[in-house]
Amino acid sequence: MIVTSNSVTHNITIKSLVTIGQVDSNLDVVSDATVSVASTLGFSETFTSQTIIGINSVGIVSTGITTTTFNRLEEKETQQTITLNTTGIAATSFVGFSSLTEDKVLSWIPSNTIAGIQTANETVLLERKDRKLNPLKYEVGPAKLPWS
Repeated sequence: MIVTSNSVTHNITIKSLVTIGQVDSNLDVVSDATVSVASTLGFSETFTSQTIIGINSVGIVSTGITTTTFNRLEEKETQQTITLNTTGIAATSFVGFSSLTEDKVLSWIPSNTIAGIQTANETVLLERKDRKLNPLKYEVGPAKLPWS
C-alpha cells in the first residue's frame, strides 16, 4: 500500500508472519506480523556560482552566473513486529492462511501504529532535507567573543 503525506511517500508492506499451529478449531493462525514502512522524499537542491566567462583584451574579467541543480532522494525504512490478538476468533471471520492477502493482514494492524511509524519516518526525512537546504541552521560551535 502506498500513501503520500507532506511530499513523503510511504510504501507499507508486510515482511513476515508468525503463526500458531492451532487456536481453538482454527489452524495456522497468524499471531505476529512484521510491517515495513519504507518512506522516501525527493527534492531538488540548487547551487549558484559565479564563473569566469572570459577576459577581454584590456584584462577586464567577464563573469556569469551558473546554476546547478541536483535531484536528491532521502530514504528511511522502519520495520516493527506487531502481536495480533488471537483470542476469541469467530469461525465466521477467520481467514485461512492460504487465503490471506497482504491487504487483509495490513487491515489487522492498528492504523495508529502505522501512522506513528509514518510520522516518525517523515520527521527524519524532512529534517534531513532541511539540513541539506539550510545547513547554517544546524551549525553549532564555539564563538569568539565579539568584544575581545
